[in-house]
Amino acid sequence: MMKEKVNVKDTIGSILEGIERLAKLAENLQRSAENFSKEGEIDLSRIKEGMKASYSISFKTAVGSRAHTSTFSREFARKAAQQRNAASEVVVPVQAEPETDVFIEAASIKIYAQLPGVEEKDITLTLNKDILELEAKNAKQRFYKEILLPKPVQPESMEKRFHNGILEITFILAV
Repeated sequence: MMKEKVNVKDTIGSILEGIERLAKLAENLQRSAENFSKEGEIDLSRIKEGMKASYSISFKTAVGSRAHTSTFSREFARKAAQQRNAASEVVVPVQAEPETDVFIEAASIKIYAQLPGVEEKDITLTLNKDILELEAKNAKQRFYKEILLPKPVQPESMEKRFHNGILEITFILAV
């Protein structure tokens, strides 16, 4: 297998140029009290065939005493309102992707997921090869995420702990 050589100076230079462009954009937004929003999709097929990632970034500056509402909060509230059935006032659970962190340790992988508002009995975990499917739902909300495990694990070693809305999942690495 041939490894691609990466020029560290070029990589760091590109990162610094990106930070500089971001700082100039923020400065221009602050001067003109404008908004900036961009959404897109990144093709990650080089990592795994068919894999994609989506992103959304927005800036909004506040001038004087104007309130600031994030795009995510407004979008989340809009989706919740759309899913409300006005005739019966039944609310369909809103689906969100939980915030997760994956840590590779010497002999294990630890995954932490933020699942506010659900109880341990509401959580379902399914391991399918190298993808952990996490679902947590109750009458008010639904969390769902597929997590690509960075290394092979022993499926039967899965342990989970849930406390104060934080789920900790541990797998022992495969030998």
